[in-house]
Amino acid sequence: MRDSQRLDWLNRTKCQIDRCSIISCPIGEIPCRPDYYFQQSALKETKQLFPEYKEIYSEVQQINLQKLDKAWKRFG
Repeated sequence: MRDSQRLDWLNRTKCQIDRCSIISCPIGEIPCRPDYYFQQSALKETKQLFPEYKEIYSEVQQINLQKLDKAWKRFG
């Protein structure tokens, strides 16, 4: 789920190289760029939306977010 937030942000802010204008005009409202701190602060809400996440230790979820953040930083 957290990876989908980052992919959504990427898709909303990119444009194809053969179709870019000088001024980028994204379609729709662009949410703030999801990073580790943004996603970590949303863990409580995630557990409410997905009750099965309550069975996963918070430390494990935070470590997974750190790994995801590191991978995205290498990618971008």
